[in-house]
Order: sequence, then structure tokens, then C-alpha cells
Amino acid sequence: MNEKKSSVDLLEKGTNLCLFLTKEKEETALTPRLFDAICTLSECCYSLSNPALSKTELSALRKSASLEADKVTLYLEALCIGGSISPAQKESMSKTLEALKKETNI
Repeated sequence: MNEKKSSVDLLEKGTNLCLFLTKEKEETALTPRLFDAICTLSECCYSLSNPALSKTELSALRKSASLEADKVTLYLEALCIGGSISPAQKESMSKTLEALKKETNI
């Protein structure tokens, strides 16, 4: 799987999780933040293979991706501790996140 496919995979799973949180669990405090972090992370990672970017721009993009990955991890942990998602849901998203991080070297 390449970084573009991994980015799309995270975005798809994250969107489905956020829809579940909003509609089924009526969780509105952290879900928008989780969704924004997942979108930004996916966007950054998807763009890493853009040949038009300079080394400096790539470095900044990787830094942004790393920070957004930390946010996603934080929000998943908080949602799990608060009971909005199960440990299995958190683990599934965490595995997808780790695969993306490994694929993109962030």
C-alpha cells in the first residue's frame, strides 16, 4: 500500500467513525476535532509524493503530519476513556494510523 492509499484508508475509516460518534453516540465535543485532525493528517500524507514540493516544504508537511497524528491519538484515547468508543474501535483506528505513519515515515 502506498502513502496515497493509506491516506485515503485513514480518511475513510475516520469519517465512518466520526459519523458513528455523531449519529449513534451523539458525541459532539471531541468528534469535530478528531475529524479535523484526521482530514488534515490525510491531506498532508497524501501530498508527500507531490514532486512540486521543495525539501523545505516536504519537511514542514511531515512536521504538520506528525503533529496531527499526535492529535488523532489524543482524541482517540480521550474518546475511549470517556466510553464513546470501545477499545476495539480505538485499536482499529490506531492500527490504521500506525500503518500510515510507517508508510509515510512520520
